Amino acid sequence: MARENYYILLNLDPAERDPAKIEAAISAKQREWSSMRNHPQKGNWANACLMEVMKMRAMSKNPEELRQEAEDARKRLLEKEKKRFEDLDDALKTMASKGYVTEKEVENLLKTTDFKSFTAADVRDRLHVKIVKEAAPEVKDNVLPLEKSLPSKSKPIFKCLVKQTCTNTLD
Repeated sequence: MARENYYILLNLDPAERDPAKIEAAISAKQREWSSMRNHPQKGNWANACLMEVMKMRAMSKNPEELRQEAEDARKRLLEKEKKRFEDLDDALKTMASKGYVTEKEVENLLKTTDFKSFTAADVRDRLHVKIVKEAAPEVKDNVLPLEKSLPSKSKPIFKCLVKQTCTNTLD
């Protein structure tokens, strides 16, 4: 498994190149990870991060390694953002299949766990259908349910038709 990117681990902007700011971020995270070492779920992860601190400090002093790490962080963050928007687009495509989306549907979507980080503006920018206040009233068609006795009455007729069709096909 590939190691985690140091910029991402440290919550640093990949454009950051100032060694003092990088060192401050490393120190802050080191304190945070030290306090989590005995945590039942996060303890192993925190210990693994603490073992990387020396490598992080060495990387922060080497401009070429720093540049490569920043480039990798940029790529990973872009990929993560792309995936995030793909999930939103899939949900919006399903919602918009009826030709419109209601404001209430947008509100409900933004309340779900997967989409809490998005805003209504994000949704509006990505939608290609109208957002309406309320759903259009359903148009009732005049189709009536079948009479209950119809299937039993029609069985002999269908048998006859099938028999005729099969006979004609064989001839």
